[in-house]
Amino acid sequence: MEPLVHLFLPVMLVLALYPRMEKRLVWGLCFLTVIPDLDVVVGHRSLLHNLLFVLLVAGGIWLAGRKTMGEERARIASYLALFYLGSHLLLDIGSPGVPLFYPFSDHLYGFNFYLLTTAVNGLGNGLGLRAQGSIINNPLQAATAMTDAPAVTTLGVVLVVLVLLLLVGRKLFKERRAPPKP
Repeated sequence: MEPLVHLFLPVMLVLALYPRMEKRLVWGLCFLTVIPDLDVVVGHRSLLHNLLFVLLVAGGIWLAGRKTMGEERARIASYLALFYLGSHLLLDIGSPGVPLFYPFSDHLYGFNFYLLTTAVNGLGNGLGLRAQGSIINNPLQAATAMTDAPAVTTLGVVLVVLVLLLLVGRKLFKERRAPPKP
């Protein structure tokens, strides 16, 4: 998935679903959404695209944060780190897969899913839906062969716009429900 989607989609989801969350934490940790792509230096989707890395970073933030920002903020920051890094793995879970269990496994895991609409000889004969999916289990070397990655795709733009609409809609709905000020 493209870097802009990795950055904006999780941040906007957090802002939409948890509007009272401390913005300093939300924006201060947003760099974590793109950190896994730094493993391109050693072979894309290997060293930083796994659950062990996600848990180590979130645990490190919690441990360090307890001393510097207090127990409650450290807990929230570590959950935010889990969400940001985990969302990166989830957005990359399509082909060729993600090495979720690296360094314990040298395979890429993931899935592809398509929901297709079909109209045989026009809509007069009916509209049908067909699901198509596959489980991915590739050798790790398939990830190192990926050298080109899109900066922005249509799907990425659509996802960001949908979450932005959710954010704006939530704000508008909240303003409509607010009691008038005396």
